[in-house]
Amino acid sequence: MNKKYKRIIIVLLLISFILIMTASCSNTKEEIVFRINCSNNFSNASLQIIRELNLLEKYLPSNVTVEWHNIESSVDMRDALIADRLDIAEIATINFVASIDNELPLVIVSNGGFTLINVYSKRDDINSLEDFSTSDSIAILNRASNLQTAFMAKCKQVLGDPMALDSTLVAIPPADAIASLQSSNDFDGGIFTFPNIIRVQEIEGMKLVSDMNDVVEEYGVGTLALTTENFFNKHPELLEAFVNAKKDAHDYAMNNKADTAELLASLYQIDAAHVLIALNSVPFTHRITGYDKQAELIYETGLLHNRPKQLSELLNYENLEIAS
Repeated sequence: MNKKYKRIIIVLLLISFILIMTASCSNTKEEIVFRINCSNNFSNASLQIIRELNLLEKYLPSNVTVEWHNIESSVDMRDALIADRLDIAEIATINFVASIDNELPLVIVSNGGFTLINVYSKRDDINSLEDFSTSDSIAILNRASNLQTAFMAKCKQVLGDPMALDSTLVAIPPADAIASLQSSNDFDGGIFTFPNIIRVQEIEGMKLVSDMNDVVEEYGVGTLALTTENFFNKHPELLEAFVNAKKDAHDYAMNNKADTAELLASLYQIDAAHVLIALNSVPFTHRITGYDKQAELIYETGLLHNRPKQLSELLNYENLEIAS
C-alpha cells in the first residue's frame, strides 16, 4: 500500500473517531440535582407525601436527582431561592407578595398548602376577639406570617379593622408561648397553627377564642410553591413534573385519608386522629385561592410600598390552576 492510501485511511479513521466521540458526548446528559425544600409542618403536607411516596421521580428524566432540604422559615427559604441554594420552596403568601413588592425574581409554580390557625386564651373574660383590649399580649410565632395574615383578616371580619389588635402581638417561639401559657399570666392569648394547637388544647382552662379557618380559605392564607425566574426559564420540564406530582399527592390524600393521616402522624409524632381532623378542615388542593383578596388586605394594612399586582399580572399565570 502506497503512502497516499495510508494517509487517506488515517484521515478516515480520525474522522470516524471524531464522529463517534461527538455522538457519545451528545448522548451524555448533564446531571441535574433538583433541590426542593420540605418543612415539617402541615402546610407542606403535599410535599411530605411526595417525598415519602416518591411521587416525583416517575416524572423526571433519568439524569435528574431530587435533593430534599428542610428550611423552616419563609424568609430563609426565600433567601435560599434567590441565592440559588434551592430550586423550589413553599413560602407563606404574605412573604411572596412582599417579595414581588420588592421586585425579587420569584415565580409561582402552584399552590402550596393550608393549615389550621386558631386563637386561644385562658382568661375567663375573653371568649371572642372583641374581648381583647389593645393593652393585652397575644403570642404569635412571628409577624409577616400566615398567622398574622389570618389574624388580620379575622380582625377585619369581626372588628372592622385588620389592625385593631396589631399592638397586642408579641413574637415568640410556639414552645415558649405554650410553656408561658401553662405556667404564667405573661400572655392573655395566643395564635397557633396545627399541630401546635393540639398541645395548646391540652392546657387546663384553655379555650378556643376564634376559629380562623373561614378566613384561611377566603383569603388563601397558606403557602405558594415558588421558584426563581432563572429556574423557570431554564427547566420548565422539571416544574411540570413537580406540578404533576403535587396533583398526585392531593389525589392520594383525598382518596386515602386514613393512610395519609397515618403517614403524616408518623412525621409529626402525633395521633393520626388529629391529622384526619386537619385533613377534613382545610382546603387540600394544588389550586390557588384568595390570592388577590389577601394581597389587597396586606396593602390595606400598610405592609407594602406599592399596590400589589393582580395574580393575572404575574409571570406564569397562564399555567396556574385557580380555584373557582
